[in-house]
Amino acid sequence: MILISLLVHEKPEVVLDQIANFKKYAPEALIVIHPARQFVESSDILETLKGIEGVWLNPKPFYTGFGLVLKCHVSNFLFAREAGIPFTHFCLHASNDMLVRPGMEDYVRRHDFGFFQHDLSSDSVLFSFWIPDFQKDHAYRKIMRDIGALPTNLASQVEGTFYPNEAFDSFAHLVKRHAWCEFPWLPGYVQGSNLPLVNFLNKLGQTRERRKYMGKYAYPREEFYQANFFSTICRSPAAPYCFMNWEAELKVTAKDIGDIRDGIIPMGQYDALFAVKRINRDLNDPMRKLIGSLDAE
Repeated sequence: MILISLLVHEKPEVVLDQIANFKKYAPEALIVIHPARQFVESSDILETLKGIEGVWLNPKPFYTGFGLVLKCHVSNFLFAREAGIPFTHFCLHASNDMLVRPGMEDYVRRHDFGFFQHDLSSDSVLFSFWIPDFQKDHAYRKIMRDIGALPTNLASQVEGTFYPNEAFDSFAHLVKRHAWCEFPWLPGYVQGSNLPLVNFLNKLGQTRERRKYMGKYAYPREEFYQANFFSTICRSPAAPYCFMNWEAELKVTAKDIGDIRDGIIPMGQYDALFAVKRINRDLNDPMRKLIGSLDAE
């Protein structure tokens, strides 16, 4: 059984639309949702979500902000284990991706591991801004030390990556032991009540000269930790199954969706594709409406 980890933080109607999309194309999969604390405080959707079969709500949500994605996924995993949810594989998703054809479940079961191994020394264009923060991350080095591995320099997209339950359990507990206290970056706590302050801190964080003061809290660990940790276990993972067109600023087109449904891979780095990102969190978004109109083959 596959467990999808989904992080949501806005627009209840879009959350329901995404759940319906997952159930349409991956009917056997279970879903564990991390509803951001600011979302919980402003929405009455929780009772509706609790009533959907095969969906669990993480009862200990965090305020979400940039740099907290990994913590939320790990929290979802630990909750699922504690709740006794039966699953064999853990799949990571965001609130703005959607499945566009069936087959994801078979792909995951067939390959066990799915993530990229982009070498930061030669293939760093997508991650170059954050490399200095990653290379100064002492928590990451403690995790690698605990598994008897030397630090490596790899990176991967997050969406559409997947891991076996037992392997992710070891990773989750090491993150909890060494990196949990590294995550509470200030915007994560104030996002629900002081958006101008969050925007100001985000702007500061995008300035290299100031990152030496903020970088340890503000960089996307989820794009680095898993690729390096799980490469010590799996040398030749399958590629993630979610299409992200970095060359077009993650804009998904109708042609991309049509190609993927026809089994055509728009960019050569993928093995097989079943999902796309980004889809705007708006029920009237043309790409969301197109995906909703398609039949499950």
